[in-house]
Amino acid sequence: MIMRALTMTVVVPGFLIAALLAGLFGTFLADRDPPISIISAEVLTPMVRPGDPFTMRFKVVRHRSCAIHADRVLRDSAGGREILEDFDLKTDPGPIGNDSFLVHVTVPAAFKPGPAHYITAAEFACNVVHKLWPIRAPVREFTFEIVGR
Repeated sequence: MIMRALTMTVVVPGFLIAALLAGLFGTFLADRDPPISIISAEVLTPMVRPGDPFTMRFKVVRHRSCAIHADRVLRDSAGGREILEDFDLKTDPGPIGNDSFLVHVTVPAAFKPGPAHYITAAEFACNVVHKLWPIRAPVREFTFEIVGR
């Protein structure tokens, strides 16, 4: 009788707690959908002089608010490369739903005329599992033209 009471008060609740935690962890592992969908990305300054800003407009749908980390790079036609400052936010600042925002990047003065590329690689952390295994968005590359000074 004592063993049965001990089993009911210690073992069964322990199994229930373990099952709940396993279910929660499984839900976190299965959560791989990006929290943002990009509807459009438009180069607003298709022709830029070295030293001038390059501007893009993004239209997005935010499905939920998550931490964002984005690596960004500019490349010119002569193989020049400028690694831009990382873009980091603890939580996405925009509203859930449709939104748009502008990105401004100054083209380095040493960049050569010709086709140039703005490249981004973003990752998101929406739960604790994503801190170790983030959701990665596809690498995106946007082309614009650098014109003579």
